[in-house]
Amino acid sequence: MSSLTNCTRLQCLLVNGNLLKGSLPDFIANLSIGLDRMVLGGNQLHGSIPSGIGNLLNLTVLSMRSNYFSGSIPGTIGRLRKLQYLELDMNKFTELPSSIFGNITALNRLLLGKNNIHGSIPSSLGNCQNLLKLDLSHNNLYGSLPLEILNLSSISISFNLGYNSLTGSLPSEVGSLKVLNLQLRGALKSFMLECKALQTIRHRNLLKVLSACSSIDFHGNEFKAIVYEFMANGTLDGWLHQNRVGEHEYLKMIQRLDISIDVASALEYLHCGCESKIIHGDLKPSNVLLDDTIVKS
Repeated sequence: MSSLTNCTRLQCLLVNGNLLKGSLPDFIANLSIGLDRMVLGGNQLHGSIPSGIGNLLNLTVLSMRSNYFSGSIPGTIGRLRKLQYLELDMNKFTELPSSIFGNITALNRLLLGKNNIHGSIPSSLGNCQNLLKLDLSHNNLYGSLPLEILNLSSISISFNLGYNSLTGSLPSEVGSLKVLNLQLRGALKSFMLECKALQTIRHRNLLKVLSACSSIDFHGNEFKAIVYEFMANGTLDGWLHQNRVGEHEYLKMIQRLDISIDVASALEYLHCGCESKIIHGDLKPSNVLLDDTIVKS
């Protein structure tokens, strides 16, 4: 594998899903400076990520999800100013340098969920104002998210002890946060209608609403979100398209059937069982959340 250092024009290194074992060698720092994408997900790599990863200055995609990497996420990743995708979820990382995101302003996808990261949520995340998706779930983080990124279209912060999205105080497990994109046409009207509808519906397969948030972000823009009950097993999309690190579990056929029946039951209630009929306009696996028994949707 060290012969890859001779590939001076290498632009993509895609070796995901090959069950590769062992640690990541130090010579990774000497790969082609023109390397644009490095995807090593779905293997059995362990140990730490070499600090030399910060030498690959032209990386736009760094994906090492679903491995056994541990220790601290290298602070040298902060040198990768062109990085747009950073996917390190489903590993065993324990530390996240506080200043790592200070210069990665191009980042629009950050996945760090399902690790064992301890400490406060880095304030340097506030520099990543191009973020579209953020997953910090299933760690041991605390504190508050920077106001600059609170209006993301997709935020997952559930299953972090001591986390409160607005104040950083109330130790507890919190629910899923749905943030409204107020730049979309009709978004405010949609938010009001959704809140009104959620006050009246009651069904065992529909998420309970814990609260709604309304505030002003760092730039003076209006911020609105709905907080739902916590779902320990994440989204159906996550179970269908990626295995769980360390367990390599997949949904059994009977579980898939149960989930399908539960989803159909919820839709039947919305369409026919409510006082006012409600049509779900965005049914997809990423919008189906599973509880700790993997049967509730």
